[in-house]
Amino acid sequence: MKFLLGLFVFLFFILGISALIGIWVIKGIYNFFSGIFKNPAQDDRFYSKKQENNADNSVIIEGEVVKESVIEKYIKEINQSKIGLDSDVASALSSLTDIMKKMDSYISNHQNNEKDIKVMTEHYIPELLKHIKVFKELSSGSFKSVHNDDIKHELLETISMITNAYSTVLSEFYDSMALSVSSSLEAIKSSIKLKGYVK
Repeated sequence: MKFLLGLFVFLFFILGISALIGIWVIKGIYNFFSGIFKNPAQDDRFYSKKQENNADNSVIIEGEVVKESVIEKYIKEINQSKIGLDSDVASALSSLTDIMKKMDSYISNHQNNEKDIKVMTEHYIPELLKHIKVFKELSSGSFKSVHNDDIKHELLETISMITNAYSTVLSEFYDSMALSVSSSLEAIKSSIKLKGYVK
């Protein structure tokens, strides 16, 4: 009886090992053939060239996702809106995009301030673009409104105010940075003096 029980356990063990080896071999064969017929373009590891993702304005470069900034998007829209515009308004918009580029450059290195600028940009710039479109329509039509000059004046003032707002915020960011650096350097100097490293 013990012999039969031992034989049964031994056979069961052999069958189990055989099944595991069989599964391992089948899996290896499957992986081998699926690797041969796999389309490399479907593999997420292959990024041989720059690809655009239109859903979220992000760009994939060599496997790294680089998201287009909110400011950059609106700079492009403002530059498009300048086409066919009055030279005074177009010039004012160029000044606006210049300061926006500087802000964009700052934000790319100090992303902790990005949220505030995003709110500001998404609030004012779409409204401005909407009014520029209306002004362009009024200016290019065969019928001129008596209010065209007034609208142009208001538009120029608004562009100037938005430009100044970006300039003020950017100055505050740099002032804050300068104060932080100054405080940190003072702390280092105080520590050196306190420890008696210099007299």
